[in-house]
Amino acid sequence: MKRLALFIALLLIVTAGAVVARAAEDKVSISYQDSYKYEKAGNYLDAIRSVVPVYKAYPETYTINLRLGWLFYLLGKYNDSVAYYKQAEKLAPSSLEVKNGLAMVYLAKEKWEQAEEKCTQALTIDYYNYYGNMYLISTYKGQQKYQECLAVAQKMLYILPTNTTFLNELAIAYYNLDQTEDAFRVFNSVLILDPENVKAKGYLAK
Repeated sequence: MKRLALFIALLLIVTAGAVVARAAEDKVSISYQDSYKYEKAGNYLDAIRSVVPVYKAYPETYTINLRLGWLFYLLGKYNDSVAYYKQAEKLAPSSLEVKNGLAMVYLAKEKWEQAEEKCTQALTIDYYNYYGNMYLISTYKGQQKYQECLAVAQKMLYILPTNTTFLNELAIAYYNLDQTEDAFRVFNSVLILDPENVKAKGYLAK
């Protein structure tokens, strides 16, 4: 009888713990849902406020730091964004999401060398990473390294021959290197693939 009573008591404790854990998970889920809703509406401040309780409860969690890094970037608070992304990077040193996120923020701050460093780290992990290569081209443009822009665009077009983003970057590199005939040819190729491509049209108008 005593064993049965003990078993029931333990069962009640375990059940109560599971209920509490489930309630905590539900709160986190609701916080994220509200945050995504506000982000979609362009209300980035409330998107941040929605997940602040999650951060307070779990400050050493990768996901919440990554989320706040992204939201502060959208809000234009770049120093805060860098701080959260760096915390996320400590928790997941090999994360491509973080390295690309930091590169994106450094680009917004026009910190070209820091952005280039993060892109290089990302591409060490994944040589053909889409965003890592796209951001790397942006860092080179910011430093007027157009020959390097050309090389990255060519590398990516080797595996994505009809990608209009990298075709445009190839053409822009040619344009900045005064290879106007090559630029004209590639921009026209972009318009064959995407007749309403604004960037290609804008450069051809020049």
